[in-house]
Amino acid sequence: LGITCYQQSITKKVLKQTWEQLSKEEQYEAVGSWSDGKVEKVIIHEGNTRYFLAEQYYGKPVLLVTYTSSMREIIGDVEKIVDPVSGEIVGGSLRD
Repeated sequence: LGITCYQQSITKKVLKQTWEQLSKEEQYEAVGSWSDGKVEKVIIHEGNTRYFLAEQYYGKPVLLVTYTSSMREIIGDVEKIVDPVSGEIVGGSLRD
């Protein structure tokens, strides 16, 4: 129970920090609010064709923060790559 509460607390912090860095257009496009996003720990390797990020983050654990988009069927969800230490957005998805 303690671990779950801790992880939920960290997830909420990451979601709120990321939301505050989104453009107003991305916030408007998102379905719901900052708390409706999803956070995943991922490793993105060089040569991927779905995400762009600062070069020093390739091959290292980062956070993928996803907000469902009202334009999901057209250009996909709002996806941001976040530095797990600083909370700064360091990349995102290549939306169609």
